[in-house]
Amino acid sequence: MFKTNEEIIVIQAKATTPISTGVVFWSHDKGTAKMLFQLQKDYVNQTLAEGTIVPICLDFIGGRHIYHAIIEDAVNGIVSIVLEDNILGYVGRVEGSIYIELPDSRSLDTAGRFTFDIKRSPIDLNTPELDDYYWQGFNEIMNQYHQTIAGIETESERLLNELQARILTLEEKLDDVEVRARFKTAWSWSADGTDRFTPVYPGENIIEGGWELGGLVWDSGDDYTATDRIRSVNFIEVEEGDELVFGLDGKLVALNVVAYDSNFESVYSSTENSLNRVRYTVPENVAYLRFVKPQNTDPSSKLKVEKGNTSTIYTPAPSEDFANAYPTYKGISIVDSDNPADYSWQPEDNTIAKKATLDSHTENISNPHKVTKTQIGLGNVDNYSTATQAEAEAGTATNKFMTPSLVFKAIAKWVQGKFVSATGNETILGTKNFQDGLQVGGNPAGLVNDACWCEDFAVNNLTAGIVNPDIQRFSTSNAEAFSMSGKVITIKKSGVYMMTLGVNYTGLTNWLTFGISRLNGTSLVNRNLLGSPASGSNSLTYVRSFEGNDQLTIEFNSGTAGTTMQKINLAIVKLA
Repeated sequence: MFKTNEEIIVIQAKATTPISTGVVFWSHDKGTAKMLFQLQKDYVNQTLAEGTIVPICLDFIGGRHIYHAIIEDAVNGIVSIVLEDNILGYVGRVEGSIYIELPDSRSLDTAGRFTFDIKRSPIDLNTPELDDYYWQGFNEIMNQYHQTIAGIETESERLLNELQARILTLEEKLDDVEVRARFKTAWSWSADGTDRFTPVYPGENIIEGGWELGGLVWDSGDDYTATDRIRSVNFIEVEEGDELVFGLDGKLVALNVVAYDSNFESVYSSTENSLNRVRYTVPENVAYLRFVKPQNTDPSSKLKVEKGNTSTIYTPAPSEDFANAYPTYKGISIVDSDNPADYSWQPEDNTIAKKATLDSHTENISNPHKVTKTQIGLGNVDNYSTATQAEAEAGTATNKFMTPSLVFKAIAKWVQGKFVSATGNETILGTKNFQDGLQVGGNPAGLVNDACWCEDFAVNNLTAGIVNPDIQRFSTSNAEAFSMSGKVITIKKSGVYMMTLGVNYTGLTNWLTFGISRLNGTSLVNRNLLGSPASGSNSLTYVRSFEGNDQLTIEFNSGTAGTTMQKINLAIVKLA
């Protein structure tokens, strides 16, 4: 059991006024006074790499305590401390500050400051205050002193023995492994280290096919035309648990992530928090990803997606530009420096140099081995190039090869709007004659006897957040089956019903969700509009059974105010 307070600490360069938490811990809160901190940077939770230490310094009149915080959630940057008993002997204001020690020996002061108070519990009023506190502190210091001295003695003896062993080894032979361990390394694409110098070996770029203007629809994953964002051209194959990091010209950048299952169906869930992510861990049931950069960005920008949690300098995908995907030279220096001149450079294990020689041969299109078409059976193969996506979707060319990806896209384009899907919401136009009957939920669907509808009513200037408008222009074929009051339509009879909701809208500047909900707020069906185009129309259809006396309402949820619903049409029909 703990008494807990949680604060958000923003990592920034600016000095800020200490956060006045208003927290009061008491002298009797022994082992239960807990403080939680959420570390953030640029409004994104700060992930803590393995091996990171978060010291928290507590200063008060006459003393100081330093804690090594417990990392509660490394992914979301949540750490905590529990106040030790001896600090609870102090009475007064305590000022805290938070620091981060990174695994690669770098450190930073988060600039996060906070204050809280410690007061005397009534049950402890007869206990000496400062004398007892400082006596406890003295005992602690003495114990730490003896532990430190014992540790230094043990470590000194170990180091002395190790040094003697190394001297004997060096007298016989210099150990290259030991020597290299002391050197600093860097990589480059030139013999002098000036071409794309980097002290961190670059990760592999898994984006193939590059980027293009356009966006992706959240709930379907389909392409849509847009000029204010770019999307990855191809699907990226991933596995559950893969950790990805996103970079632009070697710096972290936020992307929107759209996930698909193994059948290329969109796996959309608002709880997955896939918007504006600089890092992303692949969840279960996800086999492919595509990405969208929402801000204005040129498709030729050097965007990079790589596995791991560290963003490195831009490199192209190996399948598209192998020579520039990996450094060709490795530098070694005895000093930690960002100056290429301080390093001694050599070909990277000669692997790339050998490949350059091999490439000069394999890329020689003058047939150096004088191989004939007959020798390899090329005369039996059509000499076609691969179709473009536009050619594949047109389906008219007879002199092009098709890849599995192009076949999938061509079929998806051809069936679009031609067939009724087994899943998802669709609007079906035209007269359909079901000659052999129609069933809903396994039961025959009867003629439409019970129905209600609302035609062409408007709602102007929606406010941000959830809005349930008053129902207008309501009609019904059977008052015993339906009733309306204010914002609510009541379905009085049990049975299977089909509901269709259509909207014409204008003034949309951000995302907006429209749908049908129960009166208690439980959503039955909804659809997302993502801000582009600013005006248009959309609809949804939903079939389900009701027990009777179910109360339903139309619901809008808008990211910003100002959107106008010019026409709202709702129809509810009893099928069975």
